[in-house]
Amino acid sequence: ISCKQLKKNAIKAENLAQKFKDLDKDSDCTSGEVACVQGEFAKCDNGKFVLTPCNGLDCVVLPLLKKKGTSVTCDTQADADTRIE
Repeated sequence: ISCKQLKKNAIKAENLAQKFKDLDKDSDCTSGEVACVQGEFAKCDNGKFVLTPCNGLDCVVLPLLKKKGTSVTCDTQADADTRIE
């Protein structure tokens, strides 16, 4: 993967994380969609987010390192910040 693509992934991760700040468990969503909602990992089921606690970690958006895109997962904020930088 090119440095240019890594940078695009990082920007996309930052933009998604910002978008997720406006979501709550009652936000509209599309089945199968994943997000961070109020600090928890969320997956959409029948138009509603189902929240899963991250158990001591944070829900973060990580830029993928080997291909185009991002990943929503439970991890440390420090790891997310390092990958985005």
